[in-house]
Amino acid sequence: MLLPILEMTVSNGAENSSRIKQSIEYVLSLIGLQPTLIVLLSSIVFVMTIKAVLLLIAGRHVGYTTAHIATDLRLSLIRSLIKARWNYFINHPIGSFANALATEAERASNAYVISCRILAVVIQIAIYTAIAFALSKEVTIAALVVGFFMFILLHGFVSWSRRAGAMQTKFLKSVTSHLVEGLMSIKPLKAMACEARLEQLLKSEILKLKKALRNQVFSKEALRTLQEPLIITAMCGGLYMMITWREMEMGMLMVLALLFMRTLQRIGSLQTYYQKVTTAESAYWSIHAIIDSAKDAREAPSGTGRPDLKNNIRFNAVSFSHGNRKILNNVTFTIPARQFTAVIGPSGAGKTTIGDLLTGLILPQSGEIRIDTMLISDASMKKWRQMIGYVPQETTLFHESILANVTLDDPDLTKSDVEAALRQAGLWEFVASLPEGMATIVGERGSKLSGGQRQRISLARALVRKPKLLILDEATTALDPETEMEICKTLQKLRDKITIFAISHQPAITDAADHVWCLADGQLTQT
Repeated sequence: MLLPILEMTVSNGAENSSRIKQSIEYVLSLIGLQPTLIVLLSSIVFVMTIKAVLLLIAGRHVGYTTAHIATDLRLSLIRSLIKARWNYFINHPIGSFANALATEAERASNAYVISCRILAVVIQIAIYTAIAFALSKEVTIAALVVGFFMFILLHGFVSWSRRAGAMQTKFLKSVTSHLVEGLMSIKPLKAMACEARLEQLLKSEILKLKKALRNQVFSKEALRTLQEPLIITAMCGGLYMMITWREMEMGMLMVLALLFMRTLQRIGSLQTYYQKVTTAESAYWSIHAIIDSAKDAREAPSGTGRPDLKNNIRFNAVSFSHGNRKILNNVTFTIPARQFTAVIGPSGAGKTTIGDLLTGLILPQSGEIRIDTMLISDASMKKWRQMIGYVPQETTLFHESILANVTLDDPDLTKSDVEAALRQAGLWEFVASLPEGMATIVGERGSKLSGGQRQRISLARALVRKPKLLILDEATTALDPETEMEICKTLQKLRDKITIFAISHQPAITDAADHVWCLADGQLTQT
């Protein structure tokens, strides 16, 4: 619309007109309008309003899709981690998963927005080029050549941004990992006045992150500020050539100058957006690397059988090693159903390994494990684990209510089920005495409770599902002797209904057990 307006105001009624003006006159005549100044200006306002509406719709769609992509990345990460083998988590810091979920998913999804903007700029460049080509082939080719050389000249700042983005991803992952691990150990660190060491460790990495951020900001600003003088220089050179070497009407000259500048600006915007993509791409590849590695570590498909555990669980010549270290060496023993079996032994002897084998978290490297007559490898791991209640030595509680920590928000469990489990764990009287009862928030990792109370909640969490096999891995270590004795009495009452397998050093556990095995040097002997 701009060229006909300029021709109308500058040409003073000259009959010769450009092809664009003739095309617009033809289009307007189809709808019964004359190319007057009012009509042309009104058309500009109308078209720009339509453009704004379309941009709003497009921006909303891109924004919604970005949120969808971030959500998909986070859910894909969670699903792949949940399905990974237990050994996978031993070799990867938990903080790296937290960083991927919180920051990398967001940065990767932002790359989608930028990609959409790149596509929009490419379309705009194509349109401007087509219009300019219709007016002047020489000017159009010159603009594209200048834009190409400007892109090459400033490409070093894009590479700089890519390196800065990769360093950001690296140090964000490291800082988050150390922060999570440090805060999980903040109590002993503060108790020994060592919290300053955590600060120094984090400070060192944060300063490196700061350097990466500064490099990113500088490369971004350098690219943005250098583009404008290059564009103006190229435009002025183009105007000089068009004015001195060719005779051109003022209206045509102004439109070509505008198209020349717009084309170069869009090429500059294309490079700016490309720089932003290179900054975010390291986060994209990083989160996908975690997702892919977790998928590669997915648990092998289990059998489909449903175990019953009517008679016993039998280890038959089972061996297992960590690297070159033999943990279990042709171990053969039986865990009778509905009886209390305990395994004792020195630290590091491999007692927890037996528990991991029982739950199917790891599989024997040789030998076999049978649940009654069914090989554990033939059983459905999901169905088998649904029959297990597991109480670890290190209790993990969420910053939620006692009720939520026991049920893990399982809708099939009622308050009556929770009360029964808390009674079995010997904690009901304490919970009932609290002003908010089961709705009491336990604090971060159960910090509002004593160690024994946290352990009892963990025991209640295992009992509330009415398991057929209860595994206790040093579960009474944090309890005082009186409380431990009470829980042992509870366990003795439960053994007629539940098969109990305990790993412990505590005399109360071994005294309460029906069968006690000692593990040493990879061998089990009954005591």
